[in-house]
Amino acid sequence: MLVLSKTYSYTGLHQDSPVGLGMGQSGGGWMYLAEGRKIWHFIDFEYTNMLFDTQKKCLHDLPISEMITMDDYELWGKVYQVCAEKGSFVYFPPGTNHRVTTLAKSIGYGGYVSLESDKPKIEKIQKFYSSHGCDPRLGLQFPQLGVDLN
Repeated sequence: MLVLSKTYSYTGLHQDSPVGLGMGQSGGGWMYLAEGRKIWHFIDFEYTNMLFDTQKKCLHDLPISEMITMDDYELWGKVYQVCAEKGSFVYFPPGTNHRVTTLAKSIGYGGYVSLESDKPKIEKIQKFYSSHGCDPRLGLQFPQLGVDLN
């Protein structure tokens, strides 16, 4: 996919679909930044329960200072930041919670890659979605989309 972002655009904390939505989208995500500059924040799927709003069925998009101090500093050292500039390649495993701030207008090429080794993790993610009434084909958006795909 081609991703065009204007300066200071922001994508709130979310999780891409681990199973696909018709375009072969599934597995881990990647982006090659051909132009521009972005800041990515990543939090492993294992901490999704701490960030998940059970009523809205979406992720809390908290400032870093609140995120790392919540629940007695449980996320301290577990929020990763990447500064991607022209020529950078970014990959994140399936189910990774992430958000992106564009610091300079950007052009990126991205997609998804499905690895055989990711299957057990994807099954675990699907169980989480199921137990919280979320459709894994949509991922955890901001807020969760109210779309019935059946």
